[in-house]
Amino acid sequence: MDGGVRLSRWRADDARILDDLVVDNIDHLRPTMPWIANEPLSLADRAALLAEWEAAWEARHDFDYLVRHDGEPAGSVGLHVRQGVGVLELGYWVARKKNGLGVASAAARLLAGAALAIEGVHAVEIHHDAYNAASGRVAVNAGFTAISYYPRAPAAPDDSGTARRWVLLRG
Repeated sequence: MDGGVRLSRWRADDARILDDLVVDNIDHLRPTMPWIANEPLSLADRAALLAEWEAAWEARHDFDYLVRHDGEPAGSVGLHVRQGVGVLELGYWVARKKNGLGVASAAARLLAGAALAIEGVHAVEIHHDAYNAASGRVAVNAGFTAISYYPRAPAAPDDSGTARRWVLLRG
């Protein structure tokens, strides 16, 4: 636990929790989260999505967690195998009412620390649109170092076409 933040693995039976979080935050997430373009999903589709996340976990491709703050569902954080051997990419989002409370930074610290304790993992990276200053603050507060900017096709309404890359290395 870090600042009242706890992580637990998403399960298919958490569909109502995820649905409530996403539906309550669609307008908040739409500018920066490409996946929100497919929302809202039905509860059955949400359960199927969580089942896919469980399968990806078992296949060792993606590791998604429910973020709770002071016991209340607050967002999602995950590790993704898409940056090469020994590197995990960390992604996150939090509910609007949890912005500015350090929830995303605490979740990122917790998950990055756990990732770097895994044998064979030497780095955790965060990639976000350069215009997303809030994600930059999360990266800084979680101990990541900015290492580059690179062109990336815009995927969400507020995307600039430039991404920022951050890294946290095994100590």
